[in-house]
Amino acid sequence: MTDHTLTRKTFLLQLSCGLAAFAVGCDSDDSDGDDTDTDATTDPTGSTDPGTTTTDPGTTTSGTTDPTDGTTSGEGSSSSSGAETGSSSGSGSGSSSGSSTGGEASVCIEGIVAAAISNNHGHVLEIPLADIDAGVETRYDASGAAGHCHEVIMTPADYEALRAGETVIKFSCNGGDHEYVLSCTEGARPPGDPARDCQDDPNFGAC
Repeated sequence: MTDHTLTRKTFLLQLSCGLAAFAVGCDSDDSDGDDTDTDATTDPTGSTDPGTTTTDPGTTTSGTTDPTDGTTSGEGSSSSSGAETGSSSGSGSGSSSGSSTGGEASVCIEGIVAAAISNNHGHVLEIPLADIDAGVETRYDASGAAGHCHEVIMTPADYEALRAGETVIKFSCNGGDHEYVLSCTEGARPPGDPARDCQDDPNFGAC
């Protein structure tokens, strides 16, 4: 018969071996647990494409970074539409008959304004439009075909009156009395007898 009596020394030896084996097993389990925890760790934010960057709520720029030289290539689009159209157009047209000195419109349009002359026997008095526009005092010879001279002086005020559509009355007294009626418009009165005007200077208008 075999003796199965467990001695105190044998018991302690077996207990030591068991404790040692248990300790080794625990270390192995802890290591496996750490690996499992590491593998189970995930990015809570999810995956992000490192090559896509949003720069504007309506525009996305995609690019790829070359790991060899650090350069980035990509395509980007950005659109911004806005149009400001402004136009300023204007046209103006105006016309006036004749011209004037001092910017006033003139009613004189004919090239020459001819005077109506009373008691006429061949005298002629014609005022060029250029002289009316210039408005400079000028002396005119109204002899015409009468064979004697009468002189008529036109002043700046006379030219201004003509440009304004008024009637200008002039007269000469030497060798026969004549009244000269000048106007750039129709309806001027006919020339009259200047006898009263010639009383003060019977030689008025002599050349």
